[in-house]
Amino acid sequence: MKSSIKNDPKPLRDIAYYKQRYRNRVFAKLVSFITEQAEKHRLTQKDIAERVGKDPALISRLLSAPSNLTLDTISELLLALDAEAEPPEIVQFKDRRPPNHIHPLMARVPPTDDGPKVVRSFDPRFNIDIQASAEIG
Repeated sequence: MKSSIKNDPKPLRDIAYYKQRYRNRVFAKLVSFITEQAEKHRLTQKDIAERVGKDPALISRLLSAPSNLTLDTISELLLALDAEAEPPEIVQFKDRRPPNHIHPLMARVPPTDDGPKVVRSFDPRFNIDIQASAEIG
């Protein structure tokens, strides 16, 4: 996302994208932690639900797909496992590494002045012929 100098409103597409991306990241961390702890301590979703006084069906729904979890819900789920969350790190876009849009192998292809380079190779693991073109600048 580009930083704007003016007070221009952010595009709705960007807003929706970053909201969902954050939900996905929080969900992945939460489910990973709960799964790991549940296996380690042999807990079921019913056990977790009982620890925080919730319906087991609710716990199942919360852990089945990313949703708009409240901070209170996250806190309760973690409390059931004797844990709590640290505040997330906040990073400005200008301080992030630029995204890598080129596969590392394609980055090795030397640039030419006559347009995109076409690379052909054969991958014996999959018995396929690979052809890729990359514009390296």
